[in-house]
Amino acid sequence: MLTQIRAAKPGDTNRIAEYAFTLHVFSDALAERKRSGVHVYVLVDLTWCRSHTQALEVIEDLEAADIEVKHLGSQCMHFKLMIIGHVFASGGSTNLSFAAFHKNADYVVDVEGRSEGVASAKVLFKEEYNCEHARLAQAHEVAEALANLAAKNAALEAEKAAGKKRKRSNIFDSQ
Repeated sequence: MLTQIRAAKPGDTNRIAEYAFTLHVFSDALAERKRSGVHVYVLVDLTWCRSHTQALEVIEDLEAADIEVKHLGSQCMHFKLMIIGHVFASGGSTNLSFAAFHKNADYVVDVEGRSEGVASAKVLFKEEYNCEHARLAQAHEVAEALANLAAKNAALEAEKAAGKKRKRSNIFDSQ
């Protein structure tokens, strides 16, 4: 999939719809292609992303590269679809995440060449990307979600540290 993204030529269009998009190697490749003149459109599930720092960082990277990132508001978007130009489409159960490539038993179906399969994938992407629920991910939404995650992580660490101290003091108190 990464090879296909990198092979896109200026004037081509890369369309990516991913439920869990956490791998920077893919966002970096999309940003590089955008700089070279490839049109790039991304659709994510922002509800899922809000609880995953790496996913939010990927969105920030894409937006910094002037890539339009959309989501479907509170509606779940569980697609795993990639269309590169007019000659490649990939779909299945594989997210662009570490777990998908190293832990999960996922599948991917690739369709290559000008075909009805690639054309159908483009239609499906466009329907979701342009549906009434689709809206641009706003930088402030992403920044707010990152701040919320950082605060939650700090609170968990504080609880963990306090819990360890309490356990130690309880052991000594009971003797």
